[in-house]
Amino acid sequence: MFSHESEVKVNLVNDNGCVLGSETRNLLLYFEVKSLNISGTTCTASLFSGTSKESMQFYGAYSMEVDLQSGGINESVESHIIALEEFSGAVQI
Repeated sequence: MFSHESEVKVNLVNDNGCVLGSETRNLLLYFEVKSLNISGTTCTASLFSGTSKESMQFYGAYSMEVDLQSGGINESVESHIIALEEFSGAVQI
């Protein structure tokens, strides 16, 4: 799991569900790899994110080559994702 301060577009919605507009906010988001799909040496990680550790939604899928013999695949995958420019400044929790 890691955290990252991200600029996020937020929709403003009234009680009736009507979107009143949107604005950009800086939010501290938590990220966690919830599942891995491994085919040969390619691994696809499902990354989930949310404003709390208890409430996360699917954020995206990230594919990478992995060394299955080295062990610690979860840690390796998370380290690869954190190293992406998109998550520059992320902190491992």
